[in-house]
Amino acid sequence: MAPLLDDFKGKRVLVIGDLMLDEYIWGSASRISPEAPVMVVDADHETYVPGGAANVAHNVVALGGEATVVGVIGEDLAGAHLREKLRSLCIGTTGIVVDPGRHTTRKTRIVAHHQQVLRVDQERRDDVSEIVMAALFANVDALIEDADAVILSDYRKGCLSNGLISHVVKAAGKKPITANPKPLSACQYQGVTMLSLNRSETEALTSKALPDPEAVARNCASLPNELSVKAMLVTLGDLGMMLLCDSEPKFIPALRVDVYDTAGAGDTVIASSTLALASGASFFEAARFANLAGGCVVRKVGVETPSPEELITLAETSHYSLD
Repeated sequence: MAPLLDDFKGKRVLVIGDLMLDEYIWGSASRISPEAPVMVVDADHETYVPGGAANVAHNVVALGGEATVVGVIGEDLAGAHLREKLRSLCIGTTGIVVDPGRHTTRKTRIVAHHQQVLRVDQERRDDVSEIVMAALFANVDALIEDADAVILSDYRKGCLSNGLISHVVKAAGKKPITANPKPLSACQYQGVTMLSLNRSETEALTSKALPDPEAVARNCASLPNELSVKAMLVTLGDLGMMLLCDSEPKFIPALRVDVYDTAGAGDTVIASSTLALASGASFFEAARFANLAGGCVVRKVGVETPSPEELITLAETSHYSLD
């Protein structure tokens, strides 16, 4: 594990997609509102962390790599908070386009006694304007040559058009390109190295129930060929994940850990597997590493990232290897 993590250092990843700000309001709840049958949360403090594609970039740097983001924010306080947070994490922001006519995607989670009780989303799902899209194309062209790998982080908030995806695939050449698309857009990622979807997304894509790994292997083995990608990683929550590629489907059991919060685990999976591929790992080794990284972050409350030290400790205590 340690040699692979050492290889991550200096690996430059370009993360293109839907940037978000995750806001947390932390407090306690001890009474019911007299106005409605809901809890009253006494707020104590607020925190801000990168979300969406920005959280993918955060995972890259937390694991020792370097990241630059390409995406869109609004000319608002949330956008300013996000840009400031990214810079504090040493994440490149030169690829960000500011759209005065669009507000920054913002997800506010209210947490009482370490339990999320409510989430409020402020977002737009329509495509960005032609002017903004042209700026995104230009930023990709300016940054992709220096990247060792590319991640397309698609939350269906209007940033990743079919044209931009095709442009990125062509411009990246032989560099690893990974993506975590939504089912409706999965067919647009032809030529990508690896896709990562969770079970519910894969069920929506195939229109089939996938209750267990055997069902995934039986119903999804041909998906990479159908989508014109080299490999596909299907995450199955507490069961683990399934790797689909040219060889037989490979099931990777989940680590036995206490799960507190699965928010952001998909971002960790795509970031960690991409860094592994950029460092010369096979699809199976990259999937095994992503499984470990995902198991590390679900033990934490909120959208979090794993550290190399945590991964090594978890691997040692779990007797976990990449082969």
